[in-house]
Amino acid sequence: GRHRRYRDTVGGGRLLPSLGEASQMGVTFVLALFGWILFRAESLTHAAGYVKGMLSPSLFGMVYFPLDLLLSRFTAVTTCFFILVMFLFEWIHRERPHALSFRTPYKSVRYAVYIALLLSIYLFNAGNPVGFIYFQF
Repeated sequence: GRHRRYRDTVGGGRLLPSLGEASQMGVTFVLALFGWILFRAESLTHAAGYVKGMLSPSLFGMVYFPLDLLLSRFTAVTTCFFILVMFLFEWIHRERPHALSFRTPYKSVRYAVYIALLLSIYLFNAGNPVGFIYFQF
């Protein structure tokens, strides 16, 4: 049918996606974001207020971090770094079953990455347990 052209991997065989593919990924992300807002909000009024706050001019203003929140700034930068690393892994391995699917003959490299991930999960979450999100429903 008509949608057969969307069966290939985005940016297949290229380092970066085309401008059209990038815009399609952006539209998909924005639609998913608004869908999450609609289904999580208590009412349509609540959802509209949330979207209005997201799109307010303060979104593009400078963020102020007091000195006592330096740890929070470090945590935010570290989180953004790890998100970027995982996006890169996901993009580089987009034609494979998952982002941690390595084609290396050396098991030690694969195990080193797994151990590094487990250590980072442990170190950045140590002593700060968070309840499972789906228990809230």
